[in-house]
Amino acid sequence: SEWPEDKKGYDFGIYIHAGIWLNHVIQDPLVHQISSAIKEAVSRKMTNNIFVNGQDFKHFILNLEVCARLAWDPERFDPDAFYTEWTNRYFGEKASPLVVNSLKLLNEAHTTLAGYKDITASSVNILNNLEKGNANLKLSDDRKNVLKALGLAEASLQTAITAISLVPDESQLVYDDQIVFPATIYLDNVRLLKQVVLYTEFLQSGIHNNEIYEYYATAMKDALVKMRNTLDSGGKWKKWQGWTKCENLRVFTPPPQIDQVDNIIKQYYQ
Repeated sequence: SEWPEDKKGYDFGIYIHAGIWLNHVIQDPLVHQISSAIKEAVSRKMTNNIFVNGQDFKHFILNLEVCARLAWDPERFDPDAFYTEWTNRYFGEKASPLVVNSLKLLNEAHTTLAGYKDITASSVNILNNLEKGNANLKLSDDRKNVLKALGLAEASLQTAITAISLVPDESQLVYDDQIVFPATIYLDNVRLLKQVVLYTEFLQSGIHNNEIYEYYATAMKDALVKMRNTLDSGGKWKKWQGWTKCENLRVFTPPPQIDQVDNIIKQYYQ
């Protein structure tokens, strides 16, 4: 959204992350956004070079190809045509329309709420405050955005699951790795944030009811356990076993620890 008014004789180029907008675990399909950004830079003649940060590469295959295509021929790049071509190539013509819809819903969920890293950071920040005894913190996440993103993420995953039967047998592992599993762990992450927010809101309500407290506390812990188990188990493609294990995630991305949540639940038990 910001551009220099005067290039002052310098040769400008483009630097872009394939996992931009704070995603380090799954890909936000940014076909249209990357296209718009690079075409704008090109229109400003910032074409001396283009550097693409591939992150860990496997998670960002689609976005990396978008960057490469735009570097090769920005004027003729068509985002919607690319979506169709990419999904046809990997998952076949029958599955393609549903897969495109799943990817676009996933992108909309990201746009509504945040990337994977920021969603995790929101949960971690709230829990760290609760652990310090600060239950009156202002919740920065708009509940409407969390719930809207949750609905979009659920729709993305369900659409991806619906398309499984249409994907050729030889493409099933790639499909799970690139489409189903990422949608699954993104949804798990949003669900965790929702439960952390609901638990905190209950603490702030001033209601003293052990049964209701246990309901929110259990829902929060269950969401965390599910997300960690999914990350640890990984997708169906055993070639990548361990890729998303919690202990292997980057230092600013791991989910909260179960022990921390247990301690918080005991700390605030009515």
